[in-house]
Amino acid sequence: SKRKGTAMMAVSSLHEPSMPAGTEGSDDLMSDFVVLPASDDSIGFGPVAANGPLEHLKLSLPQDDGTSLSSCSDDLTHQEAEERIAKVLQENAILKEKVAKSTAKIRQQFEAFTTWQKQLDKAQNALKAELAMAQLMLDEKTSAEAELRKQVQELAAERQALLEANTAVAQERDEATKQAEAVQAVSVTSEESVSFCDPVPGLLPSKDKAEMSLSQTMVKLHDEQSKTAQLTEKIEQLTEKLEAASREAEESGAKVAALKQKLHEAESRNAALTSQATTKCAELETALLEKEALVRALQGQCESKVAEVDDLRRALLTAEKNCDRARRDYAELLRTWQEFENSNDAGERTFVRVERQSGVAASRQAEKHMQELAERDTQISTLKKDVEKLQKELELLPPLQAQVDVYRTDYETERNLRRQLEGTVQEQLSTIERLNLRITALQGTAPVQGSSSSGGSRQRASDSGSASAQTNSIQGTESLLPCPLCMQACTSRSLYIAHVQSCADGQEVG
Repeated sequence: SKRKGTAMMAVSSLHEPSMPAGTEGSDDLMSDFVVLPASDDSIGFGPVAANGPLEHLKLSLPQDDGTSLSSCSDDLTHQEAEERIAKVLQENAILKEKVAKSTAKIRQQFEAFTTWQKQLDKAQNALKAELAMAQLMLDEKTSAEAELRKQVQELAAERQALLEANTAVAQERDEATKQAEAVQAVSVTSEESVSFCDPVPGLLPSKDKAEMSLSQTMVKLHDEQSKTAQLTEKIEQLTEKLEAASREAEESGAKVAALKQKLHEAESRNAALTSQATTKCAELETALLEKEALVRALQGQCESKVAEVDDLRRALLTAEKNCDRARRDYAELLRTWQEFENSNDAGERTFVRVERQSGVAASRQAEKHMQELAERDTQISTLKKDVEKLQKELELLPPLQAQVDVYRTDYETERNLRRQLEGTVQEQLSTIERLNLRITALQGTAPVQGSSSSGGSRQRASDSGSASAQTNSIQGTESLLPCPLCMQACTSRSLYIAHVQSCADGQEVG
């Protein structure tokens, strides 16, 4: 009994130091060794086996599928336990290889994700720069459009002023025409009265008298008629010039209307291009934000996968340490049991049933790790699909770049057209200025010529009437002047004056 107590104390001493600090029974290997009481049926007494203690040492180790240490009711020998421990170590080595491969794959995928993210950042920065440039160009285009509108408004105002000036000149011309018609009517009446008067002998004034003779009156009348004819010709010339200026103003108005139409079309195209560019920019920004969110999510998943792989590594290292410690404790227990069996005591034998629940826990933990690795493989496959999808989306960047180039080309074309329109507008402005100067000159010349005759307004009206009548007689024959006494036509002014004087002198002598 003394030796039995010594063996119990040895087993207890082996059990106590094997418990690591801060761990529970499931994590401790030696905590699963249980010393049965004396009343247990598993304890028996009999002779010591002749073949040695290792032949009859039976452990209540688990038996599952021959590859792991799981809980079972069959007993195993030391050799079988060693074989199963070797298999467990082999499985741990296989798990290590798989973990290393998974880690390499995850690192490779993480590097690929990092590279793709850098490329995406570069593309995003380039697109942002192009967007800013397009916005600047759009602002310049808007300012140029505002200037064009301002110029068109100024042209419209100048055209309105020209139209008003033309209307005023037309009114003045109508008034002058009415006055000329009135003067012509008065002149016709006076001419008829003179032509139907027969000379009466002795009634004509003599040369010595102070009163004006009839010949001088007719000469003066002819002078006034000549002046009136000249003024009429000048008025007609001014009228023709005014009509030409009116036609030019109408042509300028038509050109301005055409320019307005072109400007409206350019504004429509500009609005369409602006809306398209805004829509495309919004779509690109949305796509970039989605890609950034997806990249951040993938980075988070990669970081979580790396952390889980590190946890699996630490778990495998802990399992290996526990396995090595279990082997050492098992060897020490066998050595103690051999010493106890080889002792020459009363022949008592004590069978100790050792449960290796820690090995079962390690096997279960290994199975759990295998399941986690399978889940990681599934997640890695999903990540691969996401990477392929992102690569396909990256292939869409060249078409978008081509669209941006097309928008840039359209903008250059629109800017060239705008410059051409500005040149045309400048030409129209210079033409309108020349027309304004001509109209101003015409308006300044007409009043001067209208006030060239002396006397009051009545005298000017009578002179204009006589000039209109004389003009009507001159239109048939350019310089046929009829004598008021004998009604003989003269071809020149000098002949007319001499003939009138001779007729008057002959009548006086008679």
